[in-house]
Amino acid sequence: MKTNLIMGIIALLLGTAAQAGEVGYEEGSLGFEQMVAGDWLAAEQKLNASADELGADPARLLQLAEVYRVTGREGDADALYRQVLSSEDMTLVLADGRIVSAHNIASMRLSTEMQAAR
Repeated sequence: MKTNLIMGIIALLLGTAAQAGEVGYEEGSLGFEQMVAGDWLAAEQKLNASADELGADPARLLQLAEVYRVTGREGDADALYRQVLSSEDMTLVLADGRIVSAHNIASMRLSTEMQAAR
């Protein structure tokens, strides 16, 4: 299982406070500042711009899935969560120091989406 550091919307998803920025990634590549500001279009543009460098990196996919979810594209978000689950798991270190699995985050978000659809 790969390990990487990330701060961003994943920390917000789990109800923790995060400092501004990404750790272990080029600053701005995960669209964190734009997401915190609620500028979902700019966040999506940042995440799409980092596709060449980061590709299917689980942190990038989870951030993009959150953009899709918040902007009403739940089906697209779910597809990204499933893509994360189909790839090698990655350990993410959140801003508060907690260590989480990319697979656990994707599973949690899919479960939440399924419950909301009922």
